[in-house]
Amino acid sequence: AKVTCKGSLTSIGSLSFRVTAITSFEIGKEVTSVGGGAFSNCTQLASVIYNAENAAGTTNLALPFAGCTALKSVTISDSVKSVPGYVFKDVPVETLTLGANIETIGAEAFSGGAYASVTVGEKVTTIGDGAFGNNETLATVTYNAIDATHTASEAMFKNASTITIGEKVETIPAYFVNGNTAVKEVSFTA
Repeated sequence: AKVTCKGSLTSIGSLSFRVTAITSFEIGKEVTSVGGGAFSNCTQLASVIYNAENAAGTTNLALPFAGCTALKSVTISDSVKSVPGYVFKDVPVETLTLGANIETIGAEAFSGGAYASVTVGEKVTTIGDGAFGNNETLATVTYNAIDATHTASEAMFKNASTITIGEKVETIPAYFVNGNTAVKEVSFTA
């Protein structure tokens, strides 16, 4: 079953789609709140398109996609400016697409994923603690954030082996690859 939220829907309540046979879910632009465990244990959910332009942050205890073991593809649309913390924490996402207009990525937003590469866009100004943490398969990072801060005490890209820094980047944030013994190549584009 595919579900697409459109129109005036602003809130998806806690446990609202828990343990259902949904295979694909598109979160609408007007959604401002996704409740704790809203999609938890939807073991057939394979893809999510996230369009929520103004969604509030979640807490570590309110993981909306906990137990979604088949969730392999997440697309954050270009209309999104802020990705809430913990929203896709510990989800085995293999394909992660981040929209070009994201400005803030919350704490542990994509922590524990299984994606091999990620591209951080130019407009990102804040990256929360552990946003891309605990991902053993992350190998390639393309980093284009012009002047972002990283609120963390551990490496932003701990396991990446190949990192490309975009030509417009002015600041490399604190703890960028601190302690990353896997990094083999860092290149700066001209």
